[in-house]
Formats: sequence, structure tokens, C-alpha cells
Amino acid sequence: MPKINQDLYKLIELSSRLSQSGNVSETLRQCLEVSSRLLECDAFAFWLFVASEMEWKCEVASNLSEKYTQTSAEKYLSSSFLPAEFRRDDLIVIEDLAKIPALESLVKTEKVRSLVGIPLSVHNQRTASMVFFFRKNQKFTDEEIELVQVLKNLIGGPLASLHAIDAEKKIRLETEKTVAAKNELLRATAHRTKNTLQTISSLLSLQSKEVQDPKGRHAFEKSVTRVQTMILVHEKFYEDTARKMLSMDKYVHDLARALFDYFVTLSENISLDVESDPWGLEPELILPLGLLLNELISNSVKHAFPNRQKGTVKIRLRALSGGKFELLYSDDGIGITANFTEKSFGLRLIALLADQLGANFERVETGKGTAYRFVFSARTARHPLFFA
Repeated sequence: MPKINQDLYKLIELSSRLSQSGNVSETLRQCLEVSSRLLECDAFAFWLFVASEMEWKCEVASNLSEKYTQTSAEKYLSSSFLPAEFRRDDLIVIEDLAKIPALESLVKTEKVRSLVGIPLSVHNQRTASMVFFFRKNQKFTDEEIELVQVLKNLIGGPLASLHAIDAEKKIRLETEKTVAAKNELLRATAHRTKNTLQTISSLLSLQSKEVQDPKGRHAFEKSVTRVQTMILVHEKFYEDTARKMLSMDKYVHDLARALFDYFVTLSENISLDVESDPWGLEPELILPLGLLLNELISNSVKHAFPNRQKGTVKIRLRALSGGKFELLYSDDGIGITANFTEKSFGLRLIALLADQLGANFERVETGKGTAYRFVFSARTARHPLFFA
């Protein structure tokens, strides 16, 4: 073998180019040609294991017949017939092929006498093999074996990196496909659920028109608004499966406006004043929060402002320290009447929803109208800086 020359510097340059992907096959071919000059070999081949087809394929070859380029590299590098004496560290070094009966046809047909095999592995799995052939019996010195190790590092290192990158890309693509399929299923399920809820809401609304008793009609209307609240959760959260949480401010604004629109004849003289921090909450809290607001707003619109009198409904939802949140709700109407006591279904439902939200619940004296304060915790609440 020759002394180190400009070919080694050329190989270093090609190795750098190989690690940058691009036209890998052409760069690899140039790497092997330069390596063959450094080793003064007569033929070479590079086999790559194609995992999707579970077989080895020759990517680059020189001075070998097609018969042998189509033969698996495992025939030359398999430990099944190669004694330990032909292994030097992680290389295969055969100085006299005639000593191995399994390779007799290679000696006769290709006229080669020696070879150096370089197995390439990623995560202990062989992914490629380089083999350099000599047409004379070769005595490999330690210095020459060291040169082969250098060639292995210069070519095998970048190839291993590219293989790992490709593997990561495949895993990522498969993961993205799985996630996309799951999201599509969730979207379809959410759409069907929303349609079902919408049907229930329409049926309740139609049925309410048949009810003559005011209390019965009121019960139907309340049920409709509760179902509409659930529908809004599906529209704002479940259909957008890429999001893990729902922004409080937008949800509270949209829900309050939707309820005011539903009771348009009752709410036309009532102003809506909503302020909310843009934090994100999980749906397990959003749904009871929405139903709670539904009860509060419905009660105010229907009972706090008789004879279409003017007034204001205020909603404040803000983050406190320690992962706690505060909901302040108030109206400046006539206040709680004798018919709306602590034993009434409306207040009992508010207390029940507050409990589901895990909120401490109290009435607040404001001198006019009705006001409530709710404080609840959200372990998975997210600050708007991190909310997407």
C-alpha cells in the first residue's frame, strides 16, 4: 500500500460532503474510488441493507461481475463460516481466500485472492458493508489495518448519521400519520357528537313551543341553553384536536354572547361586560365552567331585569397566585327574589356545578343586584405565553 498522499485529504473533503446528504450515491462512489487508490485494491463493492425489503442491495461496485454485485455481502462477512482468525477488531481481513471453501467460486471467477471487509452498524444493527478485493495474496500490516479503520470512520461515520436521520424521519412520518389518523377520528367523533347534541337541542326547542305551562316551558328552554353550552365546547375544543387546551377568554366571551343572542328578546336592553385572562384550561374544567356561566347568565337575563329594564351583566375571570382562578359574576338587577331561594333548583344546580369545578362558592353583597365569587384550582392550566 502507498504512503499517505493527497487522496487522504480528498477523502476527508468527500466525507464532509457525504455527511451533508445531497447526492449520497455519487459522493459515496467517489469516496470508494479514492479509498481503493489508497488501499491499492483491484475491486470494491458497497452493499446496503434495505429494511423495507429485508435484503441487501449493491449500491456501488467496481471491477466485479454482476453475479457478485447481486450477491449479499453477508456471504463475505457472515460469521457463520468465517473463523475468528479472519477478524481484526471489527474488520474482516482475509489474506488468502483459497483457505475458505465457501469462497472458492469468488477466487476462480473474479480472480481475487484477498479482501478487507468493513461492516457498518447503527445501534448494533448492521446496515451496510464495504468490501475491497485484491487479485494477489495480501499481507496486511498493522499500519495498513489502521488506515482501513480511518477509511471506515471517514465513510462509515457520515453514513451512520444519515441512516439515523433517515430512521428518525421514517419514525416521525409514521408518528405523524398515526397522530393525523387519530385526530381525524377525534374530529369525526366530535362532529357526530355535536350533530347529536344539536338534534337534541332542536327537539327540546320544538317541544318547548308545545308546552303551555310557563314553568314547563322555562325548564325546556334552560335545557336547550345547557345543551348549547356543551355544543360550544365541542366546536371550540374537540374539533381542533391539535390544541390540548382551550383559551378561557375567547370561550367565555363566545358563550356569554351566544346566550345573550338566544335570549335576544329578553337581553336587548342588557349590556354584557366580559373580561378574562387568556389562560388555557383543559376540557374537564371548561365544561362545568361553561354550564355554570350558563346558569348564571340565564338567571340574570330571565329574572334580574323585569319589564325589559336596562342593566349590566359583568363577568370577570382572572388568574390568581398558586394556580388558582377567580370567577366574579354580577348583575345590577333586582336581586334574588323570594322565588329564587337557596332551596331553588337554580341555586342548587349552581352549587353542584361549582362543586364539579372544585370551586369555593359564595354570594357577594354589592348593594344592588346579585353577585357571586368562585375560586377554583387548575393543575394543568397554562399561561398564555405557552398556550397555542
